[in-house]
Amino acid sequence: MSLMKPTLAVIVAISVAIVVGASPARAQNYARPIVAPASGTVPYVTAYRDDNSGAAMQDFTCGTHTYNGHGGTDIGIGGFEVMDAGSRDVVAGADGTVGSVQDGCADRCTTGTCACGGGFGNYVRIDHDDGKKTYYGHLKRDSLRVQAGQRISCGTVLGQVGSSGNSTGPHLHFEVRHSNDASDDPFGGDCGGPTSYWISQGAYRDLPSATCPGTTTPPPATTTGTLRGVVFHDTGAGTADMSRRIAGATIVVIDPALNTTAAGVDAEWSFAVAVGPRTIRASAPGYQSAERTCDVEPTGDSWCSIGLLPQAGPEPEPDPTTDPTTDPTTDPTTDPTTDPTTDPTPEPVPGDDKPGGDDNTGDGGIGQSDPEADPLASGPRQNPIVTSGCSQGDSGDISVVAVVMLVAGTVRRRRRG
Repeated sequence: MSLMKPTLAVIVAISVAIVVGASPARAQNYARPIVAPASGTVPYVTAYRDDNSGAAMQDFTCGTHTYNGHGGTDIGIGGFEVMDAGSRDVVAGADGTVGSVQDGCADRCTTGTCACGGGFGNYVRIDHDDGKKTYYGHLKRDSLRVQAGQRISCGTVLGQVGSSGNSTGPHLHFEVRHSNDASDDPFGGDCGGPTSYWISQGAYRDLPSATCPGTTTPPPATTTGTLRGVVFHDTGAGTADMSRRIAGATIVVIDPALNTTAAGVDAEWSFAVAVGPRTIRASAPGYQSAERTCDVEPTGDSWCSIGLLPQAGPEPEPDPTTDPTTDPTTDPTTDPTTDPTTDPTPEPVPGDDKPGGDDNTGDGGIGQSDPEADPLASGPRQNPIVTSGCSQGDSGDISVVAVVMLVAGTVRRRRRG
C-alpha cells in the first residue's frame, strides 16, 4: 500500500489549526479603577496586597504598606466628608461581563466587622475574557450602576466609593482573582507579581494610569439612572406640601424587584435602575400604601417623591362657616378686645351662667372667656334679659310710671270735687 506524500498546503493548514486551537486568550491589563476629580482630594493607596502568606506583612516591593492577610489593593478618598459630598466613581479596569453584584448593605461601617456581602459589602465582580476576575468592594449603597450579565467596557462606571462590609472608612477594595478563585497581586515587583497587570503601573504609592487600552471601544451609553425621592405625610396638597416626612417607610421598585428604607429625618431614598418608566410603592405603619410611576433619565437624579395618607384618610379641612375669623356677622369694631371704651371683663349678670358648667371654659353655653365665640359679648351689654329678679337699670322706669298714676288720680278727684 502506497502512501501519498502530503502537499505543502496541507502541512501549512494543519500547522495553523494547531496554533490557533492552542492559543490562549490574550491576557488583559487594567486601568486605574477609580476616577480622580478635577479638584479636591485625589484618591490614594492606603494598603497593598499582602504577598507574604505567613505572619509577616509584605507588599510587592517587599515593603510593609499593607496589613496581614490583605488580599487586594485599598484606595482611599479622604473620609466620610468626601463620601457625603458626592464620593468618587468606581470604574471597570478592563472589558468584561458583570458576573455578580451586591447592593443594600449599610455603607457607614467604621468597625471593620460589618459582615455583609461576604465582607465586601456592596460590590461588583467582573468576569474578564482572559479568565481572570476583578472585585470592586465596599461600595456606597444604592450607587451601583450595572447589573449581572451586562457587558461592560474599560472605564464603565460601576458605582461609588462607600464604607460597606468589613470596612473602617470610605475606600475601594480592588482585587484580582484567577478562575480557581486564587487571589493575585496586580502590581509587579521583587516580592509581588512578578508580572504587572496594569497598563501603566506607576511609581510606588502612586496610582496606576487611568488610560484604557487603545483597542478598547468607548463605554456604552448609560442605560441606568438614579431614581430618588422622599416619603411624606400627604395632607391633601400632594408634593406642594412635603413638610412632614415619614422616616422608616418602606420603598419598593415593582420591576425589577428592589427595596430600601426611607432613612434619616428627611426620609430620603434612592435606587440605581434602568432608564424608562419605573413604578414604586411606599408603605408605613398607620398609613395607606401608595404607588407612583416616574420616568428615570440616564443623567442626573430623577425625583419621584411619594405621599402617604393616614389610615383614617386625609385630615379634614377647617369649615370657613364656623371660623370666627371669617364670620361675616362678627363686627370687629364692637369686639371687646378691640374697643377701648368697653370693659373686656364685664360684671357677671344673673341668669348668664353656662348651662355646661360653673366655669368659663366649658362647651355647654355662652361664657365670658371667649368673646369671639359669643355673639352677645361683641359689645357692651344693654338691658340684659334675666330669668328672675330685677336689675338696677329697670328702677327708673318704675318711678316714672308711679308718678304718672299719682297725677292722674289727683286730677280725677279734683274733677269729681
